[in-house]
Amino acid sequence: MAEKLIIETIEAHAEGEGGRVITNMAHLVKGETMKERFDYCEANLDWFRHAILHEPRGYPALCAVFILPPVSKGSDFGIIVLEQGGFTAMSGSNTMCAVTAALEKGIVKMQEPETTVTIDTAVGTISVLARCKDGKVLDVSIRNVPAFTVYIDKVVDVPEYGPIPIDLVFGGQ
Repeated sequence: MAEKLIIETIEAHAEGEGGRVITNMAHLVKGETMKERFDYCEANLDWFRHAILHEPRGYPALCAVFILPPVSKGSDFGIIVLEQGGFTAMSGSNTMCAVTAALEKGIVKMQEPETTVTIDTAVGTISVLARCKDGKVLDVSIRNVPAFTVYIDKVVDVPEYGPIPIDLVFGGQ
């Protein structure tokens, strides 16, 4: 007989974009660092991503996010993002959904009028400010990891096109 898997989720949205916050599946995700956890998800949990995001449980525009125990001292929790195309190291809208769900459901204690939430992600630790009133989150602001330049004017040889100069930057997502 197959093992029964009961998944607890909170349905949220960020400006209308749906986000499914998964609150009880941390035991599925292995790793000491967020990078290890992210890599584990990519290698071992694609079946779960498909099950939670695709029909009959999901729909083409749905994303989800695991809420996990923190890995850094001072962090409130960690997240791994599940999108239709795979796992993602960071997502603004999914972070907003996770913070809203965590505060409104008491996973993290809400302080009115503002609550700062610190989250571990695969790209680093981020800070989120939520404005709150009457037990509800009104809006969320994210301070992501710093952006940086990887290459400027690097020439890449592209078959059928030849050498093309590129700039490559990392923007935290």
